[in-house]
Amino acid sequence: MTKICVKTVSINDTGNLGKTRGDSHLPTPRILSVIVVALMTQSAVANTKSRTDGTTEAGTDMSITTDMPKVTFDKIVVASGAEMQATQATEDIKTSQDIKEQQIDNLQDLVRYNTDVSVAEIGRYGNKGFAMRGVDGNRIALSLDGVNLPDRQVNEIFSRYGNMYEGRFSPELEMLSEIRLQVGADSFKSGSGAVGGAVNYKTKDPDDLLQSNEQIGGYAKLSYADANEEFTKAVGLAGRNEQVEAIINYVRRDGHELKNHRMIDFDADKLKPSYDFDSDPNYPNIYPVEASLPDPLDYKSESALAKVYWHINDEHRLGVQGIYQKRDSLSNNYSTRIASYTKPPAKMGRDETELKSYALNYRYLPNNSEWIDQIKADISHQQITAIARTEDHRNIYGSEDYYLDKTEYRPQTDKTNQLHIEGLLYPIETQKLGTHTLSLDAQYAKADHDLILQTQTEYGDWYTFVGPAVKRDVFNIAVEDKIDVTNKLSTTLGLRYDDYAYKPYITKINKKALAHQSGESSVKQYYENGDFEKKQRMDNLGAMVAVNYKLNPQWQLGYKFSTGFLAPATSQMYSAFEILGNKLTPNPNLKPETSKNHELTLAADYDNFSVSATGFYSDYEDFIQFMQFAGKDNWANTVNLIGAQNIGQAQTYGLRLGGTWDVSDYAGTEGSVRLSGNLSFAKDETERGINLLATEPLGAQLGIHYESPDQGYKLHSSVRYLGAKKAEDAKVFADTNKQPYGNPIYGIAPFELINHSKSTVIYDVYGSKQLTKGLTLSAGVFNVFNETYIPWSSLRSLAEVSINSSLGREGAGIERYTAPGRNYKVGLTYQF
Repeated sequence: MTKICVKTVSINDTGNLGKTRGDSHLPTPRILSVIVVALMTQSAVANTKSRTDGTTEAGTDMSITTDMPKVTFDKIVVASGAEMQATQATEDIKTSQDIKEQQIDNLQDLVRYNTDVSVAEIGRYGNKGFAMRGVDGNRIALSLDGVNLPDRQVNEIFSRYGNMYEGRFSPELEMLSEIRLQVGADSFKSGSGAVGGAVNYKTKDPDDLLQSNEQIGGYAKLSYADANEEFTKAVGLAGRNEQVEAIINYVRRDGHELKNHRMIDFDADKLKPSYDFDSDPNYPNIYPVEASLPDPLDYKSESALAKVYWHINDEHRLGVQGIYQKRDSLSNNYSTRIASYTKPPAKMGRDETELKSYALNYRYLPNNSEWIDQIKADISHQQITAIARTEDHRNIYGSEDYYLDKTEYRPQTDKTNQLHIEGLLYPIETQKLGTHTLSLDAQYAKADHDLILQTQTEYGDWYTFVGPAVKRDVFNIAVEDKIDVTNKLSTTLGLRYDDYAYKPYITKINKKALAHQSGESSVKQYYENGDFEKKQRMDNLGAMVAVNYKLNPQWQLGYKFSTGFLAPATSQMYSAFEILGNKLTPNPNLKPETSKNHELTLAADYDNFSVSATGFYSDYEDFIQFMQFAGKDNWANTVNLIGAQNIGQAQTYGLRLGGTWDVSDYAGTEGSVRLSGNLSFAKDETERGINLLATEPLGAQLGIHYESPDQGYKLHSSVRYLGAKKAEDAKVFADTNKQPYGNPIYGIAPFELINHSKSTVIYDVYGSKQLTKGLTLSAGVFNVFNETYIPWSSLRSLAEVSINSSLGREGAGIERYTAPGRNYKVGLTYQF
């Protein structure tokens, strides 16, 4: 058996929001379609020979010269065993090159051609994260450079008014080197939240901008996306010498609301509180909630990344990094206005998200150790602030002007300080038990979550108590053993322990808010009883087992078992509020949600063809949901009690097919022609008889990819099939009494908007052309045939009861949730 060794090697080296942007005179989607096809035709008929001088796509000479000074860098080289294993079939890794070639600007673009994963757009607050295996939100773990991103905090009462920040933080994709999407339970690697899967973001390193024989490298990029009129400007620079390597990357985005199928251009006047929507012909319906266009929004974001690595010698490396990202947005939330009288108050949103992160890291690659391959250690600080600021502007009687009447200010802050250590040993050969490669991973983090609810008026300011601030101490340790049993059989065994300690505390602002509570209110009694300061501790023991068996040199069979868990969100454990006969009650005794995932994969890998088929079954337990039940207040009046409970079990099961085929030999054209495709089918069940709406309906994708002989031209086309969700697969708890004046009768029924779920076929075409050395033009047209459809990920989000999901009479406002019509992207990138 070939021994896999990892060694060091030597290489040869030498904005104002709401401002009108003017007429850009950009091409229409129809014109851009012609341009893309013309470029393809030009390349297909050209008699261009393949280069043999070692140049890259950008035209840079990649040949290694021997007369240059030698500089030693610590590079990880795997001698053998790098082939894809069957148990990795549900893992999708997107690199910075994929982001560039597929013109990925946001999370919806990221999963555009992944039939296993979806992302729900929620307008003002961006998105609420990923959906995998029938679950979404906090049940999908997110991390940035190894530090977990904050949970989505949802308050069952306040969420209905749309004033709470409800998105999940998304790092700037242009600054990322790699994005790992793991479908299926993955808490062994990703910890809490990976009940249905995980997404791990990794920022760029200097190597991402440097050619192997260059000391300086970088890029500049300018791009435009028609679907949200977003301009992107990015620059990056990297360099290295004998001991130091560094990178800086800056990205600026300016854009607007994501358009629906009507593709109506942004109008800056709509961001004025006094804008007369009633006189706008694009808003023909009577009530704001029936608006047929997305609410107008304008945003800008700025992001910066900096890293420096100091190679002390061949064995030791120190590094420091910093990340900053801020997004400001202004929205006129017309569809949430309450039209009870003429000229109702205008609801303006001035929202912010900000990331501040820095880290110190150390890497040890011993030259002469017989046991230790490498050791890594990181000390990280991450702070994410998300602010939802909702302003009510009222009309001045007898005038067309509006004045600021009230502001609901909702800042959330999540801080994390973390120590992370991981070590990898060299393979250990035994005579009877195979070759073992052991690794150890340990982490200790201190997290702090704080939420403030402040109301500002001309008569004064006050705070509303909805729960204490909460600190969490998190410890975990994991051991993994990769075993090559024989030349045909290999296994991976993993065991992980997690410990969570919750420490709620009352801040000065909390005390101010509680002072306004009457002594007989339930919230005040919870406080006096100490319910808001009850510490809680919970742990979880998880495992991962993967077995791969080679049936022959091309075919292999794999089985994978993995577990997941989700520690309860602080808002689920400690939130409390009381209003109009509704009482939100805390529950610090919640248990973690857990999941068990089974996958069986048959995969083949030939020289020009690969295919895999995966069957999966996921079992979820102790789901946490807010439940409503009748109770009594202090005066024996009946009230509606709302609280988070561990209530049930659910299962998802299905099939995934995927493959690629290089058909260059059959295409009759120079260059490379490759086919790719995947298909996903899933079903779900729950013990309560309802469905997991996050389970995607049947989906399929077929792609054709062409690359010219000199790699100077690439063209891709994609056909996506989006299946319709069936009523029998979308059952929810709902009022089954259809009489207009009758009392509610709650039962199980199909989701009331299920008839808007239609199957459709979407065609995209995109590509790139190298204009000169280092200068590349990219362009794409998406939804070429201008299909009208509502993605299931958008439709199912309307099942959440809130002011943002109201559609008016007979669902008249559903049109604003349609996907963008025919739209295009164009970009210019210079690399050096």
